[in-house]
Amino acid sequence: MKARSWVSGWGVALLVLALSACASLQWHKPKVTLADVKVSGGNLLEKRLLLTLRVHNENDRDIVLDGLVFSVIAGDFVLVQGARNQPVVVARMADTLVDVEATARALDMLARLPGLVQKDGSLEYVVKGEALIRDYGKVPFDHRDRLDVQKLLGGASPRPPAASPAAPQ
Repeated sequence: MKARSWVSGWGVALLVLALSACASLQWHKPKVTLADVKVSGGNLLEKRLLLTLRVHNENDRDIVLDGLVFSVIAGDFVLVQGARNQPVVVARMADTLVDVEATARALDMLARLPGLVQKDGSLEYVVKGEALIRDYGKVPFDHRDRLDVQKLLGGASPRPPAASPAAPQ
């Protein structure tokens, strides 16, 4: 009887040890958010943009981001699309800023943007795509956020003011 309880005691101890080892190996997918947007060139039909994405790694080890593809979407409209194929190390327990080239259809955006801006002057958008993580594979990301267009435009309204009736003379 004593041998059986001794073996079962070791079995429980090994199980606890194995579960704690698995917990320390838990991997968290990185979080990707939009940090900045700059116009880098283009023409009337298409604008080239340099987007800065913030990649947050809450793992206890560095990860290597081998590439990513993404879209920034407002409503049902794709504002910009981009990709990066150069590796970058995302430090453990830290944020890393990653610059990505993207394109936007300028005329389409100008036509659609006023209808996408909310009454409070904000634009709801989502950054959606896939990150290619070395030794792990493709990891989808999807981050919803809101941009204050009025602040972005320096207080100017993104919509033309409504025509006021002419004053009687």
